[in-house]
Amino acid sequence: MGSLTTVAQTIKVSGTEASANGEMQIVITADASISNYIATGFFVELPEGFSVAGVEGVKGDAVQSNHLVRVGQTGSSKFRVAVYSLTNSAFGVQGGAPTLCTLKLKAPNKNGNFTGRLTGVEFSTASHTLAKENGLQFNISLKSSVGDADGNGVVDASDVKIVVDYIMGKNPANFVFANANMNGDNVVDAADLVLLISMPKSE
Repeated sequence: MGSLTTVAQTIKVSGTEASANGEMQIVITADASISNYIATGFFVELPEGFSVAGVEGVKGDAVQSNHLVRVGQTGSSKFRVAVYSLTNSAFGVQGGAPTLCTLKLKAPNKNGNFTGRLTGVEFSTASHTLAKENGLQFNISLKSSVGDADGNGVVDASDVKIVVDYIMGKNPANFVFANANMNGDNVVDAADLVLLISMPKSE
């Protein structure tokens, strides 16, 4: 988790752990001190290989009904996020931090720790915009789940099928090599299939 302060505002990024080659989400929130502002904007710079698969609107008290969120791609892994009111309504936080936006991400097919950034953060009232702040870093951790060959979060019969398809050269979609490589020899073959079949499966 990372945090950033601009004047009296705090932004936090959470939900940054996921399985390789799966969908994940990051949640961007701000503390209650933003309640006098009607809009915010910032850039999200994702690590190489990540992409935005979807976006959910702002949440929290008056924020949800009065504000909209828009995401536009400005580079191969850079996105501009704007949260704004069509009626000049303030965020109206009451008793908690609002969720400014939730970005659904598609993670690459690899494991490890990756760093993203929020830059150009600003808050606006009807009459002025606060100074920008750059350089909030957040970490994303991707971990393999041995046996979860299709990356859906469980080990079941569908994983056996997708490994069989891979071994037969069908190049199946959503195949997670790192998860299917059961014995760690960097080859997915019949030996891995035998190990996968012998694993306990989710109901």
